[in-house]
Amino acid sequence: MTQHKLDLSREYVEYYLTDVKKSLRTQKVKVFMRWEGMSTVGLYYADMVEIGEFTAPAKYTTTNKRNYYPRPANHKNNY
Repeated sequence: MTQHKLDLSREYVEYYLTDVKKSLRTQKVKVFMRWEGMSTVGLYYADMVEIGEFTAPAKYTTTNKRNYYPRPANHKNNY
């Protein structure tokens, strides 16, 4: 098995996790990394691997909608 290490310390999420119906409170949430490889010709490859899990808090910090900025204004797209 090949092992790889990703350095995501300076990356920002494009879509953040939102509990719209408030049904995730105290629930275990599994986190997956998913990828797709699409070559011009040949096989299409997709896979995912579980990279962690956490328990959602029982109480959220605020009920207000927050302003969301997926990354700093000067951050270059990585795709």
